[in-house]
Amino acid sequence: MTAMVESEGKFARVSSGLPHFAQVWIRVEEGSGNISVRCSGAGFTSQGSFEDAPAVGYDDWKAGAIAGVRYALGHAGRHDVDVTITRITGLSTDTNPTIVGAAAALATWNALAFVPAPSEWARVESIVFGSWQRPRDEVPSFA
Repeated sequence: MTAMVESEGKFARVSSGLPHFAQVWIRVEEGSGNISVRCSGAGFTSQGSFEDAPAVGYDDWKAGAIAGVRYALGHAGRHDVDVTITRITGLSTDTNPTIVGAAAALATWNALAFVPAPSEWARVESIVFGSWQRPRDEVPSFA
């Protein structure tokens, strides 16, 4: 990778009647494996509106995004890039850190042009679909 790449990942599904939504934007460039968060959204503005994580707060969503990026880089065998998470979008009713992590993993794999095996993606989805049975702010472990 010689230039900076911007990428987006979106997870939007309904499973067992439960909504799962998150969208994550990242920037990837050559580096040494650093992951940083530089969000600047407004946060909650009104019920039913998309929320963009602000610079301060939404720490559970940010931790989920970092976990997803870390997992995706490891699974792709890429520790030679730096990733900056620039935007995390969700809904307070439909988004949790695990869903954000899956969207961040997708954004990372998109940026790296890496396609996970269908069985691996199915495993990630099963973790996401079980996420509403765990504490709402639990940071995911995809490993």
